[in-house]
Amino acid sequence: MDQHPEFDPDAPLATLDPRFIFDHDDPHNVGWVTWALWCDLTGQSLPHRGQISKIASYPTMLDMVSSGEGIGIGTMGLEDDLVASGAIVRVGTPVARDGFGYYLVYRKELLDKPSFARLRDHLLGQL
Repeated sequence: MDQHPEFDPDAPLATLDPRFIFDHDDPHNVGWVTWALWCDLTGQSLPHRGQISKIASYPTMLDMVSSGEGIGIGTMGLEDDLVASGAIVRVGTPVARDGFGYYLVYRKELLDKPSFARLRDHLLGQL
């Protein structure tokens, strides 16, 4: 952010050159938040889509962001370690949508296994 004094964390798309904006996209329509969706949810404008770089790999996009190449849409929980380490900084308005998230799906009989029950309890305790 020091290299771009014009950058406003509250209006990232309006103040940053679109070449430094990375979008993971949602090629399979599974619900990933894209810059277009983020703009719809926050009431901000999307720069010309052709100027935004589409990065097909979410981990690659996070690597690019953490190396200072630009900004991207993150998913809370997937980049928490990078935020905690100071490698990346969260900017912009956070968005949330009902009906999207992670689900623990398992066969009922697995609860009879103590090791699985401990894993399930641990995961649910992280919420």
